[in-house]
Amino acid sequence: MFSPRPGVPAGAPFAPAAAPVAAPAIAPTAAQFYPPRVTPTRQSVRQFNVDHVVPVVHPSHTTNVITNNWRYYHSFPHSESTVCRTTCQDFICPPRPRC
Repeated sequence: MFSPRPGVPAGAPFAPAAAPVAAPAIAPTAAQFYPPRVTPTRQSVRQFNVDHVVPVVHPSHTTNVITNNWRYYHSFPHSESTVCRTTCQDFICPPRPRC
């Protein structure tokens, strides 16, 4: 398993840092180089979609049937007339009695 601190086994408890101590006044030393640490490989997945066009033909046929239908409508016309008569009557009334 990967250890974040060189020389400390993985899963070891982390000790709290001590209080900072003033560096002694001496000449700086040369830098120390450690072997590289390799982290676990990060896996990535790229997905590509490829469309495949497959033509599918569904044939169909329509037959148009035309039927000529002769319809005979019979009618019986009938005429009608109206006569308006005017009459006149005269009535003669008897004389009225005097009061």
